[in-house]
Amino acid sequence: MSTSSDEFRVAFVGAGQINFGSPEGPWNHSIRLEKRLGQRLRVVALVDPFESAAQGVLDMKRASDAQYAYKDTEIFASLEEYLAQVTPEKRPHAFWVGSPPSTRGSLQPGRNTEAMIANALPGVAMFVEKPITTSSVEEVMATSSYISDKASSVAVGYMFRYLKPVQMMKQIIAENNLEVMAVNCRYIIAYEKLVKQWWWNKDVSLGPVIEQATHFCDLARYFGGEVELDSVIAHTLEYFEKPGKLSKIGFDEGVDIPAEKRVPRVTSATWKFESGAVGSLMHAIAMHGRDFFTELHVLADGYSMRLCDAYNAPALYVRRPGSDKEEEYKFTDDDPFYAEVACAVDAMEDASKSDAIQSTFGDAARTYAFTWAIRQASEQMVTKRADPPAPGADFNVVIVGAGNINFGSEEGPWNHSFRLEHKLGPRLKVTALIDPDMARAERVLKTKRESFVRSAYENTVVYHDFDAFVKATKNEKKPHAIWVGSPPEYRGTTEPGRDLERELVEYMKGTPLFIEKPISTGSAEDVFKVSEMLKASGCTVSVGYMLRYLKAVQHMKQIIACNNLKVMAINARYIMAYEHTAKPAWWDKSRNPGPIVEQATHFCDLMRYFGGEAELDTVMAHSVEHFEEPGKLSKMPIDESKIAPENRIPRVTCATWKFSTGAVGSLTHAVALQGTEYSTEFDVYADGYQLRLVDPYNKPMLYIRRPGDDHEEVVRYRDDDPFFSEVANMIDTIENGNDAAPILSTYEDAAKTYALTWAIRHASESTIRHK
Repeated sequence: MSTSSDEFRVAFVGAGQINFGSPEGPWNHSIRLEKRLGQRLRVVALVDPFESAAQGVLDMKRASDAQYAYKDTEIFASLEEYLAQVTPEKRPHAFWVGSPPSTRGSLQPGRNTEAMIANALPGVAMFVEKPITTSSVEEVMATSSYISDKASSVAVGYMFRYLKPVQMMKQIIAENNLEVMAVNCRYIIAYEKLVKQWWWNKDVSLGPVIEQATHFCDLARYFGGEVELDSVIAHTLEYFEKPGKLSKIGFDEGVDIPAEKRVPRVTSATWKFESGAVGSLMHAIAMHGRDFFTELHVLADGYSMRLCDAYNAPALYVRRPGSDKEEEYKFTDDDPFYAEVACAVDAMEDASKSDAIQSTFGDAARTYAFTWAIRQASEQMVTKRADPPAPGADFNVVIVGAGNINFGSEEGPWNHSFRLEHKLGPRLKVTALIDPDMARAERVLKTKRESFVRSAYENTVVYHDFDAFVKATKNEKKPHAIWVGSPPEYRGTTEPGRDLERELVEYMKGTPLFIEKPISTGSAEDVFKVSEMLKASGCTVSVGYMLRYLKAVQHMKQIIACNNLKVMAINARYIMAYEHTAKPAWWDKSRNPGPIVEQATHFCDLMRYFGGEAELDTVMAHSVEHFEEPGKLSKMPIDESKIAPENRIPRVTCATWKFSTGAVGSLTHAVALQGTEYSTEFDVYADGYQLRLVDPYNKPMLYIRRPGDDHEEVVRYRDDDPFFSEVANMIDTIENGNDAAPILSTYEDAAKTYALTWAIRHASESTIRHK
């Protein structure tokens, strides 16, 4: 801790406008530090890769009244270079970070400014400018967690929190014990002088809400409290819509900015705060000239508080109970940039004044997450109202199997044909439907031909089997893809009649295949032989483990990657509701390989997706069997006496095993619930983290517990269709190459999941205690 007479050493990261000012705006951290610290300020380092620009800044300062602060300043081209030579005598008390946000807010090399500083100089303080990053929300959260125990204090430049009218609004709320009911934000920009092309490219700027309206999103949280991110809903006006045609853009947007990267013209969002209050934001690129229109409106019982023109001439209008008129308050000599710097310095010098910092890094990270939630919610709505797929060259598909997997049923959300129609639109042409039950196939086609997707099926020919299809079409052009949803007993082996993949590769060489799970009912050894054959053929193969494509699952993978986590344990629970499962074959292990191989395979696959390869010789399991007292089911929908006792399925299977990484896996599958709703939950544990995926089949929710907090964040996902994602990724790969979209489950990978499910079944059967 320094005292009022000690020198206060500062290292600047970034020699640009934020730290040293420009004619464009009032930002300039260096002059505020000079004002706050006076003769005590010593700038020990200026870090910037553009050394000539840094030298120009330094020359200017050394010619000013503040030359005393810069006389011994050294310039460094990189942060690594500077940190490597810091001595105790010149150790800075604080870093002022104003480098581009693309260099910050992450743990990834090249983007990890804060982490590098905190790791090299534990206990040092930082001031970080907003936006705090251009990285993902998860990377920011990981950075926040990492630096929280290493840095003494980290302030972030949300300067509006320090405005006198903002503090007056907080005082009114506190003194009158008010509960905020609503926060409304309006941020309308004048755009004709905004000629920096990077701002109009949302891949670079991240878009106007994240880059610009973030200040008002932060104030909304400051008054309303934490936002329920899953409640955020939003609409946009896009560039291609008639009201979004702007007349005064200072460059040719059509030439310079790719269409998919152009910023929205208007974003209108609303959300719920955890307190129950409601928030709303409108950001618009609408006005000409220079002056923006900004207003923040806070409502509570009997009170209205309007903050107007926060950037230029802040004014506060307050209406109180007992009066229909607004009181007007003007504020002179209000410099929130100075206030945030002064409060940060006070806290850096005296830990008892840490509350003076109104915006910490952890708090700013939550604002960042909020702005991204608005952007993502708005983009989902753009996708919803987007035009259907444009006409183009036909995409020919052969479908094998006319059953529920390919054409849907009331039992579940599966329906590959529907997703193909959605992805390809009028381009889809189903040239053949192969199914031994030709009457069923014709019924399916009749339904399709009576619907708006008639064009995809009007010329579809039904074939009894694959041989008939090959004979009839041997001289015709091969399809672009084959979708396989026939029963698994006809696939995944080398036995004649159960070797569909061999036939497909032999007669349709090179044609991409989508194959539904389970990939077989044969032995794991046979499945691996089929896998090698498919690999040797060189054809693209995707397998329908659709849970890998869930947004929640990808979010979990991102959290693990961004925080460099090592998975310690995975616990999965799959509890089915059985009373409406009326297909006798499902209850017969001689016809269906049992609930682990056929049903819990999705969770076994996810366990491998997160945990890596299972060591099959470590798999141990127990089961509750039909003949045991806890296995007596009261709502059996079939006559189980018609199934041989040795072929009846287990009621419960509990298994545990080791992954090759050393992690542990645990799975419970139970045939136990009645009604229709299943209970499914999937937990991943790593040092300090618990990730709980709940109800992935219907309404996926992710519960996240992180280091430093005993409470779980809850994330819900709207409009997430993993069945569509797996189909869309397959089509994109076929048409645009392997880099276009990831196929998350190959046949080789699915074969390893199949082997794990059989290892669990074998292990449980080996421990059955017969009467």
